Amino acid sequence: MLTILPKGILVLLGVLIVALPVAAREVDPVIRIAIVQLRIDRRWTESQEAFDAQARRLVAAVVDEHAPDLIVLPEYLGFFRAAAAIRRRLPDAFDAIALAVNDRSESQLSIPDEIVEDALDGGIRVWRSIARTESVAVVPGTGPAIDDDGSVRNRLWVIDERGDVVYHQDKAFLTDIERDVIGIEPGALHDASPVEIGGVEIAFTVCLDSFYSEWSDHFGEVDLWIDLRANGEPYTQEVRDRFADALPRRVEESGTTLGASATLTGGFAGLIWEGPSFAVDKSGRRIAESPTARGESVLIVEFAPEAEDFRVSVHPLRR
Repeated sequence: MLTILPKGILVLLGVLIVALPVAAREVDPVIRIAIVQLRIDRRWTESQEAFDAQARRLVAAVVDEHAPDLIVLPEYLGFFRAAAAIRRRLPDAFDAIALAVNDRSESQLSIPDEIVEDALDGGIRVWRSIARTESVAVVPGTGPAIDDDGSVRNRLWVIDERGDVVYHQDKAFLTDIERDVIGIEPGALHDASPVEIGGVEIAFTVCLDSFYSEWSDHFGEVDLWIDLRANGEPYTQEVRDRFADALPRRVEESGTTLGASATLTGGFAGLIWEGPSFAVDKSGRRIAESPTARGESVLIVEFAPEAEDFRVSVHPLRR
């Protein structure tokens, strides 16, 4: 027997049916990582205050446009803030260091500890404040750090969205300029470890480190391998071919799902840096690359860790 229900009851049933929860299709959480190719210029190096203003503006712009969970910046960025502090307080010493860097000669200069400590401590405090203000995790490139024994390191930091430093890693394989001119000491490879952010296991290397296969054995298979890079020479086909033996080879050797590089461009104190940021798949094949070896861009990696699935896109850096 068919029973005809009053119109009001039919409307009520319709509302209830719409309101009932439906078994949702499981969607893997996606972690978004912004890997920045950054051009260094006078806007960053005029003073510590100028550097800090640029840093805040950069992170705020990337957060506004891309809403990432993590922002990764290239090698050496923190050195420019320290250099600005030295140039303001000890201009003669800065000029002598710049000359030594360009001549590839050993530096005999000694910078007072209070100047170095002020430059380093201020840099980390600024980045911690930025991460906390924008509620985003940040790897602010690398910068000079002083250990308890007085050794200077080329160090990367991972700062979480609360502004806490949760990890640091020192570059292990150094260039001649880093070792002989600046006086940096190498870090220990065995102290490095992958970092988990939002369920994504991330390994980091710093430029020259990525040329050494020891890192593949040490890290093993991870979700994402990020190389912080600053190639101090014109970017030619020969250089491109040489870098095929760095990050792409490490990703392939280790079985890592995805590799990407954050690259410095621009110039300072007579030095230049060139090269694109790029991403490679498990086989080491380039699957995305910034359109310029001298400008700026943002590589966005969207990673679903449970599905081992990812999407990579390249965008202009707008500030």
